[in-house]
Amino acid sequence: MTACSLVCRRWRALSRSPALWRQQALRYTPDDALARQHFCRVLRLAPCLGRLDLGPAGRGSRAMPQYVVKAALETACVLRKLRVVAKGMDADFVMQLLRRHGPNLEELDLTTSVEVDARDALAAVDGMGLVGLRLAGRFDEEYNFGPRKIGAPRRALEVGDPGRAGGADPGADAALTRH
Repeated sequence: MTACSLVCRRWRALSRSPALWRQQALRYTPDDALARQHFCRVLRLAPCLGRLDLGPAGRGSRAMPQYVVKAALETACVLRKLRVVAKGMDADFVMQLLRRHGPNLEELDLTTSVEVDARDALAAVDGMGLVGLRLAGRFDEEYNFGPRKIGAPRRALEVGDPGRAGGADPGADAALTRH
């Protein structure tokens, strides 16, 4: 779609249509040269995205390149769904990302790490108007999700299946649901 914008002004306008991008997903894949090349370009050009996936940067816990961090923070792209696996990521980057894209998010899938303070992440998540939330990492089950608007649905922190997350700690995987 980004190549279509080079044909003419009419195609450029069509290629930037929110209706076209609303259902698209973008995933950072460091092992694919073509995907790496287009990642920042899409974030720069797309007016919105259905999903942005900032999962693990390939095998191991390599840090995400600076150009990816910069593109994710500076994009004007409106995100509906965001997946962040914070292992190996800078804690400031994760918190800036949540603050930057939080107001527009409908769904968030966040896996924290030792570097990211769970309390700060939960405080950032609490103010979002999310429909779906998946939290993984080390979260306190007794965390109070703070005040809600009058008439807002009740929220509860439920412990997920620890075996699914690969850990034996019952507080390792949690999901926030609306009742």
